[in-house]
Amino acid sequence: MSVNRRHLIALATVALPGAVISRADAARAPGSASISARGLDASHFGLRPGSPDDQSSKAQAAIDAAAHRQAPLVFQPGI
Repeated sequence: MSVNRRHLIALATVALPGAVISRADAARAPGSASISARGLDASHFGLRPGSPDDQSSKAQAAIDAAAHRQAPLVFQPGI
């Protein structure tokens, strides 16, 4: 069987949607409930924008968890 452009294009159209679905399923895997579509949500660690409290320990815990999971950390806008 010779492989030509048509075979490669047909293979890509079949394989690509499967890869996208597999990544979406992996994002919804058990244990990843606090990972949003953009990354790890800092509010799951108790960080609240505009809070007058010292949140540095909560921020550090969020940073450490994001580094451990190798996922982006998403902060809500605010001070």
